[in-house]
Amino acid sequence: MRNAGHSVSLICGTQSSGEERMDPALRDNVMDEFRNGVTRVLIATDVLARGIDVPQVTLVVNYEMPVSYQSRGADYETYLHRVGRTGRFGLRGIAVNLVTDAEKFRVDEVCSFFACKIPEMDSDFEQLEERLRLLR
Repeated sequence: MRNAGHSVSLICGTQSSGEERMDPALRDNVMDEFRNGVTRVLIATDVLARGIDVPQVTLVVNYEMPVSYQSRGADYETYLHRVGRTGRFGLRGIAVNLVTDAEKFRVDEVCSFFACKIPEMDSDFEQLEERLRLLR
């Protein structure tokens, strides 16, 4: 994404070791840059599923649907918190779920649980681009 000219930041949890380790001060700095518009794209793990309020978030992309490790079904609470990062404070927003044909049942589980419809989009992404334009 950076090679395409997008200002991108990455934020992940606070594991004590390993490649995923991120110092809390660095994580705070990344969030400040995102809040202040220094970076416009923030790629995050579930560390940001809860507890962040950034009004200018207009798009959330779920690279994979959250799964409950106990039931192996959809994790409804985490899903709600993830997609709830967009469209806050009376603003409009879009949440996109990237799923394979084999994973579509997870979207169906979420729709059934929340009694809602999640429209399937063409993989051509022009439709998404148009919807995002309408948000501005």
